[in-house]
Amino acid sequence: MAQIATETDATKGQEAQSGAVVAAPNASPAAQGRLADEIIVTATKRASPLESVPVAVSVVTGETIKNLNITNLSELSRQTPSLSIAEGGEQTGVSIRGFSAGLNFGFDPAVGLFIDGIYAGRERQFRGTFLDVSRVEVLRGPQAALFGKNTSAGAVLITTGQPVDRLEFNNRLEWTPRSDRYAYEGVLNVPITDTLATRVAVRVSDEQGFFRNTLTGDREEQQRDVIVRGTALWKPTDQLTVRLKGEYSDYKRTGRAFQVSQVSGLAVGRPLLTTVSQAASTTPLVPFAQGEAPRPIAAAFSDVGAAARLSTYRAYDPKFEFDKNYTLSKQRETAQVHSKNVALEINYDLGPVTLTSVTGYSAYDSDDGRDVDWNPTTFLYQPITQDYKQYSEELRLTSATGGKFDYLVGLYLLRQEFFVDRQTDVDINLFFGSVGNVDRRYATLARFAQDTTSASVFGQGTYNLTDRLHVTVGGRYSYEKKKIDDFLDYARFGTKIPLDPNNPADNALLATARAFAPGLVGQRHANSAKRSETNFTPEARVAFDLEGGGLIYASVAKGVRSGGFNSGSVSPTEADLEFGAEKTTGFELGTKLVLFDRRVRVNLAAFYQTFKDLQTSVYTGESFDLRNAGKARSLGLEGDINIRASSRLSLSGGFLLLRSKFIENTNVACNITQQYFGQPGCKRFGNGFVQDLSGARFGPRFNGQAGVNYTLPITDSLELDSYASLTYRGTSRGGNDPDVDQPSTTTIDVGATLGRKDKGWYAGVLLENVTNVQHYFFEFEAPAQIGTRIGALQLPRRVTMRVGANF
Repeated sequence: MAQIATETDATKGQEAQSGAVVAAPNASPAAQGRLADEIIVTATKRASPLESVPVAVSVVTGETIKNLNITNLSELSRQTPSLSIAEGGEQTGVSIRGFSAGLNFGFDPAVGLFIDGIYAGRERQFRGTFLDVSRVEVLRGPQAALFGKNTSAGAVLITTGQPVDRLEFNNRLEWTPRSDRYAYEGVLNVPITDTLATRVAVRVSDEQGFFRNTLTGDREEQQRDVIVRGTALWKPTDQLTVRLKGEYSDYKRTGRAFQVSQVSGLAVGRPLLTTVSQAASTTPLVPFAQGEAPRPIAAAFSDVGAAARLSTYRAYDPKFEFDKNYTLSKQRETAQVHSKNVALEINYDLGPVTLTSVTGYSAYDSDDGRDVDWNPTTFLYQPITQDYKQYSEELRLTSATGGKFDYLVGLYLLRQEFFVDRQTDVDINLFFGSVGNVDRRYATLARFAQDTTSASVFGQGTYNLTDRLHVTVGGRYSYEKKKIDDFLDYARFGTKIPLDPNNPADNALLATARAFAPGLVGQRHANSAKRSETNFTPEARVAFDLEGGGLIYASVAKGVRSGGFNSGSVSPTEADLEFGAEKTTGFELGTKLVLFDRRVRVNLAAFYQTFKDLQTSVYTGESFDLRNAGKARSLGLEGDINIRASSRLSLSGGFLLLRSKFIENTNVACNITQQYFGQPGCKRFGNGFVQDLSGARFGPRFNGQAGVNYTLPITDSLELDSYASLTYRGTSRGGNDPDVDQPSTTTIDVGATLGRKDKGWYAGVLLENVTNVQHYFFEFEAPAQIGTRIGALQLPRRVTMRVGANF
């Protein structure tokens, strides 16, 4: 009978699964402490040292995740300059090298997320806080063959802790006073027999939040999370390994940490009018006549200015304030997500090849209540539910290494079922002040159901021309079919009772709403549609091993992101409903250097990437305009360095230099200042107004990160481990609202842990955002409130204290 891997075996590959960092090999015991730790990655679906993988990949280790209290994807991105993650209300935007997917349920991600080898078609499958994470790998650029499902910008691979052959019981308790946050994490590893080991991890957290809602009196975001994971590893023979993982999470939020960042501008017949005379004289909004040049809307409508807008908000909430003060004012918001994930991985060693099967099931259901006007009025409120199920199977045949030719071939199958139901309650009485006794309220009913079936075959082969020169070619051929049902109708306020299209009063209500907020009133429709597509994404790479470790490489790869259907369509027209596939080609030249007796590791990559039919979703101030944007390109230089200066001191850093812009991007929805403040560049197109963004830049110009770790012995059995991290994010411009630049920002985190050198107790403290930087990760225009902006604010300075014990 085979045994579960020992610590020696782990160095050879098992630790690649568990995500451990292992000391560099071929060094004397005295030198081990001076060497930069060797990190094992699976970026090529083989367990390999990072320095030997000819792929642009960054790694955040489990130790870093614990030290800096990284609990979610947004916090993770601070450690990787090329990666940017912004967590929104019901979707999370993930970008690599400036490219990401827009906010639409019909979009597939541009950056593929994989948890223990299972592809996550929706980020809510894994929205629970990080638990027992061993390693995160960020693969940059298009992934053509091995991770070829919607990875046109890159992929993020998360590896969780795996069972080992020893008894372990690790506990940690955390407290953050400023937000009344408590969290407990426990991991129990039990070897059942010589061939079977289990690992159970649990995390429970509760937080009251940093923000104060002056309308409800609540603190926000209140968070209550429970996540439980169980993993079993069985190795009945030397050839067969079976790993089974099950996970359940319950994610609850009350409130959302978005606040009004700006109040200014014109009322122009929109909310919120402040006098009866303004309401009575308001006429339907027509910003431009056919063929006319843009003109300020103020010529036709009253300018109420910031003071009048503030007085309107304060009529609903006298305590209303705005802009970086950690207060907000809106109706109570809630979110709850239940997710379930099961993964079964079987590896059978046949000698010259290994057969691998990875089977996955993932599902979640969620309920949200969202105040989507972002202010204390009753203008817009949106209950929204989602239901998602995913089944996947991957079969791989992987050759042994060391011969003249290495290869990997595989088959991948995926089935997804997604449903979203959105009801938006709209109260336009506030447009009219106290005029009349008419009830001008209604509800929008929108439902979107999509079934996706995907199948692909893939392969990659490496021909070893010499012991040091290697040529790799590969590719993936994929077929995908999508079927959707898309529904839009109108109902009584707060209900699902439909308005009668034959009732003049109901039609008059919608006509009035369309006059004041045309982007919020679409055409009734019930669409059913199908589409299918096939794609081939090839790749080629040449790598040359350097003397003493490391390599240089050059590669070219194509990537694709599937086309699909607009989940927020406002008409039955095909142009509004369907969008095509996004295709990319990436060229890369990189090196991985091992220097100064293996104490320094440097990774550099220069890249040039082009996108065709880039999928974009541009916010117009009332709705999202979704389309294929034409062409874009990105070029840049990125790198990271790890230095083991001594047995006590280690340093790390990384950077991204980026120049990205649209080459061809016409017929893009106009922004707020163009439509209503006369900023040039906007013209009529059909029933709407568009601009030409060809040549416009997007993404940051420079991002950087640096870290330091110093260990000080206190006694023979006690040591103090201190660490610090600095993150710089350059000025950036997002694709959702191309009119807004977010300024650069620098944040610093520091911490220290006092504990025993081996197993035993420890205590630590972490100070995040030391200089109390206040900035918005992103901003957007509030719906139908010209001049009012909403921002996602950086969390304030906070201290987290922790105690724990490892046995």
